[in-house]
Amino acid sequence: MRCVFFDVDDTIYDQFSPFRSAFKGVFGHRFDALNLERLFVCSRARSDEVFEMVACGELTESEMYAYRICKAFEDCGAFLSQEDGLAFQEVYATEQQKIKLLPDMVCIFDHLQAKGVPMGIITNGPEAHQMRKVQTLGLKKWIASEHFLISSEVGAAKPATAIFREAERRLGVLPKACTYIGDAYAIDVVGAKCAGWRAIWLNRRENTIPEDAVYFPDYEVKNERALAQLLLK
Repeated sequence: MRCVFFDVDDTIYDQFSPFRSAFKGVFGHRFDALNLERLFVCSRARSDEVFEMVACGELTESEMYAYRICKAFEDCGAFLSQEDGLAFQEVYATEQQKIKLLPDMVCIFDHLQAKGVPMGIITNGPEAHQMRKVQTLGLKKWIASEHFLISSEVGAAKPATAIFREAERRLGVLPKACTYIGDAYAIDVVGAKCAGWRAIWLNRRENTIPEDAVYFPDYEVKNERALAQLLLK
């Protein structure tokens, strides 16, 4: 039996859309000189950088949220106060309650369900925060509750092999039967390949693989339409 697991953020929905809406709502034209998409990419990298510190209790979630956006501004040559960072996060959290599955992702879920392919979610983050996204996106229409693996609930985070092994245990499958789809090379592709899974890299931000890379995706696609074409084959 083969199974397919998905990342959540910037994989099955466009995470840049709520980020852009929150940015415009909080700052208006104050930072028009910034490249907003670069700022978004930097904020995601900074979030990954301190995720383990939150998991270990060294940082609160609020401190992490302020850190990632303030540091992203710094990476882009600008300054943002912690107060403004927290104000941005408050609006960003509200905008994330409006997220929707990308249309091609709906087609993918429907297709895999019709073919009887078991599906699951593996995502890093606080359980309550990520489960709100699960509810908003309506993922329980296709995916059984026990197949949602959230790092804070499992006690291990991507790219650690342990979270992939827990996914195998819950579905009763071997690594060679599993495919993982995610947008982040360093945690999604590397994590899956280290666990002996197939990896599909949804590289919508056109990132590059490090020159010293040891692990490579089995497939790389640029957008969800290309992913749908690959999976529908």
